[in-house]
Amino acid sequence: MKFRWSLIVVACLLSVTCAALLYGAAKEADATREALELQLQDALRSRAESAQSAFDAIEASYLAETVTYSDLAEATVKLAEAELALATKPKEKVVAWERHVERAKKQETMLKELFEAGGRGGEASVYYPAKRERESAEISLLKARLKAIK
Repeated sequence: MKFRWSLIVVACLLSVTCAALLYGAAKEADATREALELQLQDALRSRAESAQSAFDAIEASYLAETVTYSDLAEATVKLAEAELALATKPKEKVVAWERHVERAKKQETMLKELFEAGGRGGEASVYYPAKRERESAEISLLKARLKAIK
């Protein structure tokens, strides 16, 4: 009988020891998780800044007619992706989509004028993809607004 009680006491002590070890490991994992989340936010912020700089440079080059619209379109999409990845709340995503829609509208308006005038750079193969991108951005904005309301 004494042996049985000794086993029960030892089992309880082992359980407490294991629980303490698991608690310590969980706390350490939380600290590591927080550090990783901070690193991730820093990396996302840096990428968004780089995407903005790339967009600005490519937009200036497009206006100077040294790059094609496809280069500008790619930079626009990459900037939107970077801003959206940085957004953590539904309302932040709405703001990112609103900025993307504004950029897409600006590009479409510029290309539409060239398209209607029959000018170089306003070919249908350039104008319609820009129009589609603006429409896609507006659809995504509407979806983000719906999510933000829920």
